[in-house]
Amino acid sequence: MQNNRASMFIPYKSLKGFDDYIVQKEKIIVERKELFEDTLIELDYKLKSIQIGDIITIIYKNHDYIKLTGKVSNINFNNKSIQIVKELIPTKDIIKIDECYSSIK
Repeated sequence: MQNNRASMFIPYKSLKGFDDYIVQKEKIIVERKELFEDTLIELDYKLKSIQIGDIITIIYKNHDYIKLTGKVSNINFNNKSIQIVKELIPTKDIIKIDECYSSIK
């Protein structure tokens, strides 16, 4: 009787591959962009002004150029990385910081 009861709580997935499709659609791919010296200086300034809890929109390189919006959950200047929600992104891969909303404290 316990085996039948456990099977009632197994999720039913009527559409195979739908979860993978949703994950793929979450990524917004943008065109490649060249970085010039003034852009790098501006990017460095914006990176240094970001704090944990801020909501930012960035474009970074990960095979393709991806646009991601989310809450900054960790910044590590020693490892040169920033974590937005669960995505850990090396700062060298960041192409642009579009928006930055400071957290209210």
